[in-house]
Parts: sequence; C-alpha cells; structure tokens
Amino acid sequence: MDTILIHEKDEQRSVENKFELFKHSVQIHSTRVHYLDNLKLLLTVLVVLHHTAITYGASGSWYYIASYLEGVNDPLTSILLTFVTAINATFFMAAFFLVSGYFTPGSYNRKGSMVYLKDRFIRLGIPFLSYITIIGPFIIYYRNVTVFGAEYSLWEFYTLLLKSGIIINAGPLWFVQALLILAIFYAIWRVIASTHRFKRIFSNQEHYQAEVPRPRQIFLVIALVGLVTFLVRIFIPSDKSILLISTIIFYLPLGDFVSYIIMFILGIVAYHQDWFGKITESYGKYWLKVVLGSIIFLILFVFITGAFEGDVSVYKGGFRWESLLYSIWGSITCFSISISLIPIFRGKLNLQTTFTRILSQNAYTVYIIHAPVLVVTSISLSGIILHPLVKFIVVLGITLTLCFGLSHFVIRRIPGAKRVVG
Repeated sequence: MDTILIHEKDEQRSVENKFELFKHSVQIHSTRVHYLDNLKLLLTVLVVLHHTAITYGASGSWYYIASYLEGVNDPLTSILLTFVTAINATFFMAAFFLVSGYFTPGSYNRKGSMVYLKDRFIRLGIPFLSYITIIGPFIIYYRNVTVFGAEYSLWEFYTLLLKSGIIINAGPLWFVQALLILAIFYAIWRVIASTHRFKRIFSNQEHYQAEVPRPRQIFLVIALVGLVTFLVRIFIPSDKSILLISTIIFYLPLGDFVSYIIMFILGIVAYHQDWFGKITESYGKYWLKVVLGSIIFLILFVFITGAFEGDVSVYKGGFRWESLLYSIWGSITCFSISISLIPIFRGKLNLQTTFTRILSQNAYTVYIIHAPVLVVTSISLSGIILHPLVKFIVVLGITLTLCFGLSHFVIRRIPGAKRVVG
C-alpha cells in the first residue's frame, strides 16, 4: 500500500512539474509577443526607409532612382544615405530572419506539419504569387509609361511578358519567398528528426534550456559567417541576385544569404533555449559598444579606401581584401545590432497602445505593398524641386502614411484578407 501511495505521489508530482513547465513556457512566449511585434514594426519601417534612401541617392538598385532620372543629386546626401543603408543592410533583413526563426517551432508545434505548411503557403505563397504576377508587372509598367514614355497598354505589356515566358522578379518579396523555402526545409527536418533519437530535442518541453552564448562564442560565429560570406561573394557579389528557375524569374540575393540562414537557425535555437528572455541589459550594453566600434570602423574604412569618391564595388565581392574586411564588418554589425535590440525592446518596449497595436497588425501588409506605393509617390512628386535629403524625408513620410492607411482601411477589410496578411 505504501508503495502504491508513493507511486501515486510521484505521478502527481510529475504531472505538476509538467504543468509548471508548460505554464512557464506559455508565460515566456506570451510576454514576448508585444516587444517582438514592435521590433518587426521597426524593421518594416526600416525596409521602407532603405528603399526610399536608394531612390534619393544611396547606393543600391531599385525600380526608380530619382537622383539619376530627375537629375537631383547631392554628393553629401548620397554619402549620408549610403552610410545609413550600409549599416541598415547588415542587420534589418537578418533580424527579420531571426524573429521568423524564433516563431517557427511554436507555430509548428501547435499546428503539426501539414497545417503548418498549409498556413505558410497561404501567408507567404499568396503574397509572393500576387507580387510576381500583379504588383511587380504594374510597377514596371507604371514606371515605363510615366518616366520613359512607353505607349503600350497594361494588357499589352503583360501579354508581352507572358509571351516571353518571363514574369517580373519578386522584388522585396524575395524575403517571403526565402521564408517559404526555409519553412519547407524546417518541416522536412522535423518529420525526419521525429523518427529517430533526435525526437526528444524537438519536443515541446523546454527543461533543457542553456545559457546565452558568451561573447567569445558569438565572435567565433561572427568570424565564420564573415569568412563564408566573403567566399560566397567571390562568385556572387552582394548586389547580385541569382536566377533559380529559367522560365520564371525568382531571384534571391545569395551573396547575403549566409547571415540570413544562420540567423533563422539561431532564432529556432533561441526559442528552445529561451535566449531572448535571458539576454540581460548589461549583455545588451556590451553589444551596443560593439555597434559603436563597428560604426567608427566603417567611417575610417571607407575614408581610407576611397569610398567617399563613389566607388563601392570593391566592397561587394570578388577576391579583394576590401570585400573580406567588409564581409567581416557586416557580420559583426549584424550580430551586435540584432542582439542589442532584444533587451531594449523587451525591457522598454514590451507593451502596445491601441495605435501601436494597429501599426503592428498592418506591418506585414505594408511590407508587401510598399514598393508600388513608394514608386508611384516618388514619380508623382518628381516635378517638385526640393533638396534630395528633404525630398527623401517627405516621400518617406507620405509613403509610410499611405501604406499603413491602405493596409488598415482598405486591404485588411477585404473578405478573407486577414487570413493571408494577419
């Protein structure tokens, strides 16, 4: 009888322990929603800022380059905006992959493989297909007609694309395409891993959590990511995309993909190990100092190598020492900014007002539609003479206002739209 009672008590204690672990897991991941939503909102705004900066003088490629097509160019503005986009490019998309990776295990655990993949194809596949078949062609058509004086109709232009077997590339939605590919690989890995000894690693229980990696461990990863990025960019420069399918143009910026893939994987690990919850304020301040050092290095680096004169090609690829240092610098900046943002948002921005909640709900839609809105806005204002920096600020403000307004008052009110854009 005593043995039976002891056994029952052990079972009850086991159930209670599992319940506590489950409750702890729910508390951890529920409190993260607000600050990670706010972080994604910031990253979305940075995406719009990035492309607006390229429009008005920063180095890079975009549908409409006002500094060239309007003849409005200011060297100091170009240097400033290029400096901003150079720093921005190192981390903003990588941070998106980090956060996306973080939410991936929980989503998969709740839904299972088939429902998870169905959801990914709806949330990612539909916007991607909409962009390459409708939004992308419209942007090119609008630009060709309004800027270059093309005289064909939209239908004639689209028919020409179909006859040539080419559909406009994914533009900014390469990110959505990449996430869909990673989601498929993740689901395959989970199915394979669940059949053998790795099954326990990917269970829902989180009692095997590890501490946040020490700085020297992270610096080792940084060095490896920077080195591999340099090697990839010998063959695929950072400003080039690779054609994956010959008949339909699906471009991915593989020259930058090393950090993206690593960040996605680290996001998955961070979920299981609760790294986001364990990053202390002092730990974040340490990496903020690294950020400051990397910015100072960038200023000295571009000054010594002559980037202020306008030639930045040596940094983007090839077997050059400039490309090696730039790749390592980019890796340092990517990790340091991404890490330092987590405790800042978790500690000071882990809440939402009604206004910020609405903005967060519309962030994904804004990412999807910002390209046509920005192109139409910048072309529409091409006849207004303003200093490039002033025009950059004005167009950025108008574009963000229009994007969030269209998303909240129009797109998300379409029946079934929230199933796709959230």
